[in-house]
Amino acid sequence: MKTQELKLLCSDTQYRFEVVKEGETEKVYHYAYASVFGSAQNKNTYGLYIAPHNGQRVFNLERHKANPVMLADHIMQLDHIMGTFIYPDTKEDTHGLAVKFIFMDKPQTDGMKHAIEAFRSGHARTLSINGIATFGDPDDENHITAFDVWEISGVAVPADNKAIDTTVPIAHAASPNAEADRLKALREKYGAAVVDEIMGKIKKLKEQNHE
Repeated sequence: MKTQELKLLCSDTQYRFEVVKEGETEKVYHYAYASVFGSAQNKNTYGLYIAPHNGQRVFNLERHKANPVMLADHIMQLDHIMGTFIYPDTKEDTHGLAVKFIFMDKPQTDGMKHAIEAFRSGHARTLSINGIATFGDPDDENHITAFDVWEISGVAVPADNKAIDTTVPIAHAASPNAEADRLKALREKYGAAVVDEIMGKIKKLKEQNHE
């Protein structure tokens, strides 16, 4: 049995919002999966997969539950806090690590304002878990059988082309041209040259990973 510190990207497409009115204030809660169970036939880009072994639970959330902040890009600093994960709704189920979270109401840094807006507008859609992975399957060295979750982050580009958390407004999700609409909005905001250069880099990375 071996352990290893890992950052693993979510490989799921389930996402939903819940708007709750508390007095005069409306709060928007977000539901998604931070990690999804795989199999020997369904591995991530690193050739690994997370799945229960011998009926045991996979995710240890005690450390994360004590300090359930949502970070940006796994940067453990105060100016990279995006929001908070909500317990007991953040938990392991039969599909993987289900999470509920809420973004900060008034982020103070330009970086977090941008990161939160990227998720709210649907341009960013990916979560990633960070912690210690245990490989406890003697028959498969690529099988992660337990994972101590240290923190969960919102991230920009997944390593797995299926590692997408569809954080998109309903209007975008319903549109058959959603991807084209998002690219158009990005080009209008940042300029076509900048966006096309970034998209070219993403395409090159995908080609290198045979995606």
